[in-house]
Amino acid sequence: GLSGHIEGDAGALLAGMEGQVPAGEPLIIPCDRLIRIDFSAAGSVLNWAAEQQAHGRVVQFQNLHRLVAVFFNVVGVNEHAWVVPRKN
Repeated sequence: GLSGHIEGDAGALLAGMEGQVPAGEPLIIPCDRLIRIDFSAAGSVLNWAAEQQAHGRVVQFQNLHRLVAVFFNVVGVNEHAWVVPRKN
């Protein structure tokens, strides 16, 4: 999953995650411990999510901090993946 403070390109953190689930299963990325993500990293998450969608994969970013979830929606990640904020 994604955790801590992410700055710059998040591609290295996301690379290989798609191989962790069988084809046809949703790719669930836990974000419980994600504290902060900068604009550049969010852009790379957007590009990665769009690539996954183009390959027919469903991606879910789960348990995001509410502000990060809003940020992902503003950047457009929600157009390519499910953005699920924390319940609390």
